[in-house]
Amino acid sequence: PVALHDSCTTRQEKKIHDSVRKLLLRLGYSVEELPHCRESTICCGNKGLLPYTHPEAAAKIAKIRIKESQADYVTYCVTCQHTFLSQGKNTYYLLDLFYGNKTTTSITEESFDSSKRNENRATLKKQLLEEVWGEK
Repeated sequence: PVALHDSCTTRQEKKIHDSVRKLLLRLGYSVEELPHCRESTICCGNKGLLPYTHPEAAAKIAKIRIKESQADYVTYCVTCQHTFLSQGKNTYYLLDLFYGNKTTTSITEESFDSSKRNENRATLKKQLLEEVWGEK
């Protein structure tokens, strides 16, 4: 079983909530619903600039969220994943599971580098356009 963390930015997105759960079930996972999920989900602690303006509050919010379940977490927001991993919670990113990577990502300085993440996104987009959709 895995506990599914819904990102606060998807609070009003019922179709996303349903789709993510269906994907996890198809991948063979049993999904534990957290006490705060779907429309009532709470932030991972990384909303806005909170980690930069009040890091203690951000860490406290993350720890509250982490205490909602002993199970490993799955999220479909990489920022949420990084937040939980930085607090020591095993957290999987949905796309990693979808593409067969069943390990949590380790925290490195590079993984928090927004420029590097943007570069990786651009590389992935180019790769998908070429390999999946046959575009150049």
